[in-house]
Amino acid sequence: MPDDPASGAPHPQEEHLRLLFENAHEYAIFTLGTDARISLWNTGAERVLGWIEAEAIGMSGEVIFTPEQRASGVPEAEMARSREHGRAEDVRWHVRKDGSRFWANGMMISLRDESGELRGYAKILRDETERKVAEDALSALRQTLEVRVAERTAQVQHLAAQLADAETESYRRAASILHDDVQQRLYGVHLGIGALVRELVDAGYTAFAEKARRLRGWTGEALERTRGLAIDLTPPASGESTFGGALRALCEQANDLYNFRVDVDESDEAIRSAEENLTPEAVGLLVQCVREAVFNAVKHSGTQSASVCVRDTGTHTDVEIHDAGQGFDASSTPGGLGHAGMRARMGLVGGSVTISSIPGDGAMITLRVPHQAGPAAPAPVPGSTPPRDA
Repeated sequence: MPDDPASGAPHPQEEHLRLLFENAHEYAIFTLGTDARISLWNTGAERVLGWIEAEAIGMSGEVIFTPEQRASGVPEAEMARSREHGRAEDVRWHVRKDGSRFWANGMMISLRDESGELRGYAKILRDETERKVAEDALSALRQTLEVRVAERTAQVQHLAAQLADAETESYRRAASILHDDVQQRLYGVHLGIGALVRELVDAGYTAFAEKARRLRGWTGEALERTRGLAIDLTPPASGESTFGGALRALCEQANDLYNFRVDVDESDEAIRSAEENLTPEAVGLLVQCVREAVFNAVKHSGTQSASVCVRDTGTHTDVEIHDAGQGFDASSTPGGLGHAGMRARMGLVGGSVTISSIPGDGAMITLRVPHQAGPAAPAPVPGSTPPRDA
């Protein structure tokens, strides 16, 4: 840029550029000729890079690049981009005079004259090592926390599975006691009272026979109630080590014990996705919740059938249990009908329970469980073979 012809002083714009060049202490600014050698070097470059102006002038601009970058042709590629596009931005590691590395946010600009001929390059960069170190530390902390959360989650899920197994075992024992002891005793009493009724009738004691009949009716009711309670306490059938197999066994159990038909709408893809992407703990808890929902329908829906639909959303496995029975007011029974237990179980594996029902219009319960990061091993579903009533 020419000097002011009247005074011989530098042109004002040239003076402004010189002041900017000299006072931009936070930025390393230097120029390169077409031969990629340094031609100008500001005080910011001295501070950031370590070479004084006398040392830097005439050196190759490649000195600020790491050996790996020079070996892979990064300096040449940067100049080529600036020639093609007018500028080339970069955020990368660079090297100081003492060999230490720093993280820089920089830009290379191609310098052309009025005719468009390339005259050289200008390089501007700023040391952002502190920000980079802070970001890396934050990222490392975040990763560490994520790992710890994942570990704690796995521990909680494992404990949840153990609790579920313990709960299932306690139910199984209670069902076994009811079936093998209480029901057998009640059945014996029931038969004995029946024989007593016949003897009283034969002996002509009709009044006593009528009282004995009422007593026999009460023992019959008690027997039926203990049978129902034993069924309620019976866990899902064992021997099924897959999610799909456990669902089918559960439906067969409902049909065998209650003559309640359960239609399972399952695609191979949805079942396979659940078996591959759900943790063993999640599979066990999910099957328990499906069982709870199905047997709620058995006891409360007033109908003889329900449907179970398994869906894969890509990130979750959804299981919908629907019946066309009498329904209920979902808002008035938020924790009733076993719903609180289902929500608690699903919550242990990050899942959820959605209940939709209107009196007189059936009910829909949706169980949603998130997929884990990697494939899970097939999980045995806790349970035992249901006891048969006498």
